Amino acid sequence: MYKGLHRNIYYVALARMILGMGNFIIPFLVLLFTDKLGYSASLAGTLAMSITGLYLLGSFIGGKLSDWIGHKNTMVAGEFVGAILLLVCGFAPDAPVMVPVLLFAAYFFIGVALPASNALVADLSHAGNRDAVMSLSYLAYNLGSAMGPILAGYLFWQHTEWIFFGNGLAVLVGILVVAFLVNVTEQAVPESDSELERAVEGSVWSVLGA
Repeated sequence: MYKGLHRNIYYVALARMILGMGNFIIPFLVLLFTDKLGYSASLAGTLAMSITGLYLLGSFIGGKLSDWIGHKNTMVAGEFVGAILLLVCGFAPDAPVMVPVLLFAAYFFIGVALPASNALVADLSHAGNRDAVMSLSYLAYNLGSAMGPILAGYLFWQHTEWIFFGNGLAVLVGILVVAFLVNVTEQAVPESDSELERAVEGSVWSVLGA
């Protein structure tokens, strides 16, 4: 079912697999705050929840930003800024103040990119191939996400800086694949006759009400 898709779709799937493979930090977030940075378990939990909250806030903002500057541009910009901040963390992995602050900012910007990433997959699909495109996209990301924490587990205790470098480099490589290899304008997506596939105008509340 994955044969014969446009090359843009394969590039996006490759990028999402690389992004998933770079999922080094989140599985070890509480351990990072307690065993490496010296925070109490309660404060570490609060910091981890705060990062999740900022990630969700970024997702809300990213959805609106995608409508203004485009899905690809929002995805590239958000992931790029997040990658740079994660790489900076790698140079001072034991800094108890700088690391949490940079992680707050990094995952906010990565959250900004999330809705744009999902929307880009939808942009590259149509009613005839959407099942295959969505399936390939999620399969690639989940495959990468399964491998990433395994690699991070070998690095966390003795080479902590590399969970930041690895995560940042993976995000950077993944987003460069999208920036330079995915060309949305060259792919013509056929119009659908279905009412559910047609573009709508207005706020999310007016769309849901309809």
